[in-house]
Amino acid sequence: MGSAAVGMDVAAELQKVASMRRDSGGSRSGSSTWWRAPDAFSRSSSRMEEDDEEALRWATLERLPTYDRVRRTILPLGGDGEGDGHNGGEAALQVVDLLGLGPLERRALLERLVRIADEDNERFLLKLKECVERELWYIRHWVIIGSNDEQVSGKVTYNGHEMDEFVPERTAAYISQHDLHIEEMTVRETLEFSARCQDMLTELSRREKACSMRGQEANVISDYILKILGLEICADTMVGDEMLRGISGGQRKRVTTVKNARFFKQYLLLLALNQMAASLFRFVGGAARNMIVANVFGSFMLLIFMVLDGFILVRDKVKKWWIWGYWISPLMYAQNAISVNEMLGHSWDKFLNSSVSNETLGVQSLKSRGVFPEAKWYWIGLGALLGFVMLFNCLFTLALAYLKPYGKSHPSISEEELKEKYANLNGNAVAEDNLPPGSSYLATVGITRSGSATVENHSGTMQRGMVLPFSPLSLTFNNIKYFVDMPQEMKTHGVVGDRLELLKGISGSFRPGVLTALMGVSGAGKTTLMDVLAGRKTSGYIEGNISISGYPKKQETFARVSGYCEQNDIHSPQVTVYESLVFSAWLRLPRDVDSNTRKMFIEEVMELVELKPLRNALIGLPGLNGLSTEQRKRLTIAVELVANPSIIFMDEPTSGLDARAAAIVMRTVRNTVDTGRTVVCTIHQPSIDIFEAFDELFLMKRGGEEIYVGPLGHRSSELIKYFEGIEGVKKIKDGYNPATWMLEVTTVSQEQILGVDFSDLYKKSELYQRNKALIQELSQPPAGSTDLHFRNQYSQPFFMQCLACLWKQNLSYWRNPAYNAIRLVFTTVIALIFGTIFWDLGGKMGQPQDLFNAMGSMYAAVMFIGILNATSVQPVVSVERTVFYRERAAGMYSALPYAFGQVTIELPYTLAQSTIYGIIVYSMMGFEWTVVKFFWYLFFMYFTWLYFTFYGMMAVGLTPSYHVASIVSTLFYAIWNLFSGFVIPRPKVPIWWKWYCWACPVAWTMYGLVVSQFGDITTPMDNGVPVNVFVEKYFGFKHSWLGVVAVVVLAFTVLFAFLFGFAIMKINFQRR
Repeated sequence: MGSAAVGMDVAAELQKVASMRRDSGGSRSGSSTWWRAPDAFSRSSSRMEEDDEEALRWATLERLPTYDRVRRTILPLGGDGEGDGHNGGEAALQVVDLLGLGPLERRALLERLVRIADEDNERFLLKLKECVERELWYIRHWVIIGSNDEQVSGKVTYNGHEMDEFVPERTAAYISQHDLHIEEMTVRETLEFSARCQDMLTELSRREKACSMRGQEANVISDYILKILGLEICADTMVGDEMLRGISGGQRKRVTTVKNARFFKQYLLLLALNQMAASLFRFVGGAARNMIVANVFGSFMLLIFMVLDGFILVRDKVKKWWIWGYWISPLMYAQNAISVNEMLGHSWDKFLNSSVSNETLGVQSLKSRGVFPEAKWYWIGLGALLGFVMLFNCLFTLALAYLKPYGKSHPSISEEELKEKYANLNGNAVAEDNLPPGSSYLATVGITRSGSATVENHSGTMQRGMVLPFSPLSLTFNNIKYFVDMPQEMKTHGVVGDRLELLKGISGSFRPGVLTALMGVSGAGKTTLMDVLAGRKTSGYIEGNISISGYPKKQETFARVSGYCEQNDIHSPQVTVYESLVFSAWLRLPRDVDSNTRKMFIEEVMELVELKPLRNALIGLPGLNGLSTEQRKRLTIAVELVANPSIIFMDEPTSGLDARAAAIVMRTVRNTVDTGRTVVCTIHQPSIDIFEAFDELFLMKRGGEEIYVGPLGHRSSELIKYFEGIEGVKKIKDGYNPATWMLEVTTVSQEQILGVDFSDLYKKSELYQRNKALIQELSQPPAGSTDLHFRNQYSQPFFMQCLACLWKQNLSYWRNPAYNAIRLVFTTVIALIFGTIFWDLGGKMGQPQDLFNAMGSMYAAVMFIGILNATSVQPVVSVERTVFYRERAAGMYSALPYAFGQVTIELPYTLAQSTIYGIIVYSMMGFEWTVVKFFWYLFFMYFTWLYFTFYGMMAVGLTPSYHVASIVSTLFYAIWNLFSGFVIPRPKVPIWWKWYCWACPVAWTMYGLVVSQFGDITTPMDNGVPVNVFVEKYFGFKHSWLGVVAVVVLAFTVLFAFLFGFAIMKINFQRR
């Protein structure tokens, strides 16, 4: 009776829950369309409300624990076996585990998802129509000039809740126009990371429940120590003593080692030091908000901490106005702690002469270096490091919370657009007569297809040709196949063969004055085909025939008559629109085109692509500053047009653009076609207006096969007629986008449903026979024509290429204060700091420690400013290398002129840097004022910082990315630091490592700096040893080798510059 009563109470409660769910669903139906959309896992997607049975089951699920609830759902199973009761017998609702779905459950789930998608779309559009008819939205545009302090008015609600009632970032997802991901992670790893982040609350709930049932039994560090000491087998065994039997004697000894060994104290200290360094640079990155700025100021802080840590300059020699820096240096506490931990150990517990001093060898060594000898300094240092970890992490958190990124994401706005936006803001109309043809006010007109290769521009005239003549060329390709090496992942899944075929015998032709759309679903091979035809593939195997106006294609000459507009608009960020076009025209137009004609042609191209209002705008970086995405697309087209090509390939020209911006770009493309050029565009899923702007369509299906090649016709009539003529293909609805309909009816699933192969149908059609005849016709050279021939591979001679590259690099460097201005300011500040820290120590040579102090200033300057130069140049070179790949593929110049420009432009900036530092430090430290010694000091500083800079460039050239270059460089910096001759003098280096002292460039720099300043001084020190003798005996530096050392340092500079040029010329990390 009791159990029955309880069951009745539960049933009544579930009935009440179901009633409440129906009532809440009804009350929400008038407020939001989202509440009325059926769940993909509900019993029926054709009903707008849930029935009682399903409500009861959902209520039952909600009573389960959180971890079990998120894994289960309800599916209709049974009946006819189709997973739904609509097609046969009645289907019963069943609770299923999503992690253990069987074939029947998976089929039911997939059919439910597919069926609900169409009905959801229809319901959404109907509700959207109702909302639009019920509400009238007034949209205004504001143009923000100057500061980005926008004022927001009005109220935004989510399901009736205002923004301050919840966290919008946790409720809504924002998909940016710029796809930013961690490039080293795979797609699966990216999705798994996102899923783990989004499932953290569920996992937290599960762990809270688990922890409430049992305590935490394991600790990661404890497990690690148990493992390395072999104590995991007795981890849960009592230690024991004389009265209680426990672990063995050897195990007890190892436990004692765990408790008392200095090794583990040092390990703990190094772990804290690692965390401190990571927290420091994490804070620097968050506060700097720029890679170059972060590198500079990170090096600055590290330099201050290391110079004042008591090693380079002992505590007794630190000036009183800098002693505060000694006490705030985290490395000071780390060095004191690690020195005390080592020097107070048993190995150093010896007395050299008990009659003179009762202090141990370790204590005397600590005092000689100014280190505190008390054992308590280990714990003081460890506590200080942990305190710095907390401090830097808190500062990093505050930087992320309150500091905004540099720059504004607003695109450049032309004068005409500004007038238009102000007119819209004030509610006034803009007269077309007051706007030039390039105004964006007319962005929605003029995108019309014309079979006669003409177009009506805004002034009403007919546009044909341009100032510079060109020869219209056709492109034909027959039976094109493309293979790549079989991926290892596919081999592991049982796929046989050594090659994977991506293009399977593709044939077609592109003609002058005809705009062709290259379309297909993702993975069909659109971009692959375009890269093969344009000669941009850097790997793989190509078969088939490609002809240019009847003559076999030669890539060297084809690059001179073709242009390729990549999907990612890659340009140098620090040049203007006009300068970018001048650079392209300078290197790609023939030599016989004079400067005036070239400038006239550039002006004509800028007017054609509507870039005149933006001629002096900086290009900038995508998503940060400079041009908008649509403006970058037009610039990419213009950069190719100024080369006066006959054939232009465009990869996704409207990708990432809204309807208005896409219309502007397509009008530019249409204007380009109407000059008589051959233009091919890959495009994903265009709108009706954009699709109708194309003349012909080249449609591909997944697997690299063509399924339709032919004209579109008026309102896509030819395309629709072809596919509707295939039995079983559903008819297109009135007003439906032909491009969308075409992609929907040609999917692989539709082929399986219809039992046809669209590629086979196309190859059996009359259209295919006409295309083959056209290919055959265009593959024959016209009468009286000649093959393309150029006497030189490049348009301009080698000297002119070098001059042009140097011209662009000069503009880029001059407009890059984040790189050049900051490093010059940084060098000046460091020079003043070093001058005050090492004030008047350059002329003191009474004790060996005085020489160590002066050498420490040289060592610090060489390593830190040199590493600064190497790290700060790497992101700059990395960006420019990406631009170089595009420009070299376009045939603008060879690799050596680019390397020449990149290397040469560094010379004056590094000279200014070394001169500023040399004058300040040399005078403040009190080195001997002679012309020869001052010259040698500047010489070694200049070429040292120069070879550091060239090394950073070389590291980028030899590695695939800036991040890899930074990691590899860090290893070399550590080795150079160790073998510099300051940390370990050259005579004390072990015999098996002495060879690297001759291969380390920093060792030669230190050699030259020391012997040039002290190698000829015969004044005896307090111990009676002359300075030059001490330098030769202790450091192994001979003054007679000064000339040889200078030549070697210069040779390292030339070597690194040569290796950078060689890497740029021979190594291509771009994979297409």
